[in-house]
Amino acid sequence: MKDSENLVFFGFEMLFEYYQMAYIYEALIKNGIVN
Repeated sequence: MKDSENLVFFGFEMLFEYYQMAYIYEALIKNGIVN
């Protein structure tokens, strides 16, 4: 049970990091910093 809980937590952590990076990248594109 403990391992599965850690795995779920790790999955949410990765998902959060991915969405945060995508949000920042989209903001950079809108500001014209990135091509």
